[in-house]
Amino acid sequence: MNAPVAPTSRSFRRATIRVHAEHSPTGEDRWSVHPRRGTLALCDGASEGWDSGRWAGRLARELARGGPCGAAILRARREFMRTRPERGDWLTERARQRGSWATALVVEIGSGGRSLRASAIGDTTLFVLDGYDTVFSFPVEDPGGYSSTPELIGDDVEALPEFRRIIVRLAGLRRPSFALATDAIAAKVLAAHASERRELWRFFGTASAAVFDAWACRGMTTGSLVRDDLTVLWVR
Repeated sequence: MNAPVAPTSRSFRRATIRVHAEHSPTGEDRWSVHPRRGTLALCDGASEGWDSGRWAGRLARELARGGPCGAAILRARREFMRTRPERGDWLTERARQRGSWATALVVEIGSGGRSLRASAIGDTTLFVLDGYDTVFSFPVEDPGGYSSTPELIGDDVEALPEFRRIIVRLAGLRRPSFALATDAIAAKVLAAHASERRELWRFFGTASAAVFDAWACRGMTTGSLVRDDLTVLWVR
């Protein structure tokens, strides 16, 4: 699947999306792109929460529209509460009490596409690439940095979490690109040796949706992939 992205002098013109839904028919990862702002957001809904896919979707949309700030989170919370279903049976209400939670990664393309500003809460990961070579990752730099308890943004809590932020200069890269990836697939990339990483990126860039889904299913069956939703949003 390809989505339009605002052209820049670095020729970022398209986004390739690869998705495998594991926890439900549509999964709990959600992404949003705001072409005019040059902003992308990817949020990973926590499977332990209630309706976390819908919360991740609302959060990603508001962060892409408004940037990584408290005001965007508050707008997401208001809209999520406004549109949530009416009260259900006792089991639904008990599940709702757990709250809805998600990670967030926001990437803003700088002027002329010469830099990126990344803001993260949790372990959804930015990769910067030169061709198929992995140059940099943020906020996680090695596969041991992932855990079952990442920092999350909740739908109904008073405190606003702080984003971790970084600016990445792309000068010196011959074929720069970047990718946003949720934790299970990001950990797979970071655990691989350099040559295997290149092959993984080549695969992500060329595999059809059906081939990617079959690859994910095999990996989870054999244990080479954590059983989770997988999303890669790669901008080139």
